[in-house]
Amino acid sequence: MNSLMATIRVSTYTGHVSFEDGKTLVFNLPRHAADIWPADIAQILLNAPGELHPDVSTYALSTGYLTSLSEEEEVAWFQTEVEAVETLDGKAAIVSVVPTNTCNLACAYCFQANTEMRSLLSRHLTMDAAKNIMSAIDGLLSTRGITHLELFGGEPLLPRTREVVHYLVRAAAERGLTTRATTNGTFLHDFEDLLDPQLLCDLQISLDGSREYHDARRVPITGAPTFDKIFENIKLALNRGVKVFIRPNVDRRNLEGLAELVLFLQEERLFDNPLVTFDYVNVIPDPLTPDASADILVSREATGEYLKNAGIDLGALDNKSDLAGFLGDAMKKPLIYACGAPNRNIYFSPEGQIYNCHELVGRPEMAVGHMESGTFKPLPIWNDWQGRRIDKLQNCKRCPVAYLHGGGCGARLSPDKISWLGNCAGYPEEFADTVRAMYGASQTEA
Repeated sequence: MNSLMATIRVSTYTGHVSFEDGKTLVFNLPRHAADIWPADIAQILLNAPGELHPDVSTYALSTGYLTSLSEEEEVAWFQTEVEAVETLDGKAAIVSVVPTNTCNLACAYCFQANTEMRSLLSRHLTMDAAKNIMSAIDGLLSTRGITHLELFGGEPLLPRTREVVHYLVRAAAERGLTTRATTNGTFLHDFEDLLDPQLLCDLQISLDGSREYHDARRVPITGAPTFDKIFENIKLALNRGVKVFIRPNVDRRNLEGLAELVLFLQEERLFDNPLVTFDYVNVIPDPLTPDASADILVSREATGEYLKNAGIDLGALDNKSDLAGFLGDAMKKPLIYACGAPNRNIYFSPEGQIYNCHELVGRPEMAVGHMESGTFKPLPIWNDWQGRRIDKLQNCKRCPVAYLHGGGCGARLSPDKISWLGNCAGYPEEFADTVRAMYGASQTEA
């Protein structure tokens, strides 16, 4: 054994993914290193680093795959790296207003579908409450900074919410803020006068497949079809210069419909419109919905493979086909928080409570604050959420892929676990599958 190697160990943050062609990806994201090695050399590195050729061990030390630091010293170093990333990262608040927690649709897979998840009765934001919210936003503008306002629900764009939504959008514009909305689009035509690049400028709307599949999934209580109405409203928004993100919700039951939807949108030339973006999301059944026990979950990789076999150009749907670019982005812009919930998100709800995650709005025990005289007053759980940084979560601060996952979704954890436990949710396996798919694609192209 090389005498130097006697004090060397494999870095806590060195990970690997094996490929079928006898190669192995070796990576250390915090050290900004990634290489594809012969599998036998990678196995020596990972299992018996003292047996490496001196030239290889010298390289492994220079990249950080091997380290002379103790585990405690390396974890401390990792924390300083994460703190440096946060210092460089701005903390502008992401402010959302929920005009109502009710919805005109009854989609079974929705995280709001089970009435037990909404212990509050359906409520609607009053004009007085809306004015208090704008007062709170004035305070945030002076202390945190805000780039735009978001509308969420429930369904934010209903006939009953028109007056308060009109006020919010106009008041935001007066403060130099544009407004975005996550909406099902069924009543978008009732808000036509607000559809403007300076007002309600950006929409996220779901079409869950072709007409047949969508109308079986995204339905009002009456069961009436909604696809045609929503599609016409999408075209209305585009004609008025508004950006539209079309986002299908996908599970095993509508894979065929997803492929049909892509072909339909191609025929309608929507992908030619620079205002249109498109990407699907694989639905993870909420544990409180009827879908929780159904075998409906399908991975993004399996969805992509299905589309590929159906003759769909995956490049138009997913720009993560470059393995080097994928890993490079993770190194340059690590995800130290999974989302904005720990330090950015502020959701003002109809009943006056404040939340930090759209999945938690309407669950009072998960509120992070409340309104008091037009001011955001935090509750103790807000401090717990602010601890959800990857170098503080017990199972993340030693994880090789934490830079890509940010600690996972805290909304799916109990309140007592939010501040100390990362939610893996199968991500390490998903990461390996993603890397193998990208590597396979690159080899095919070559």
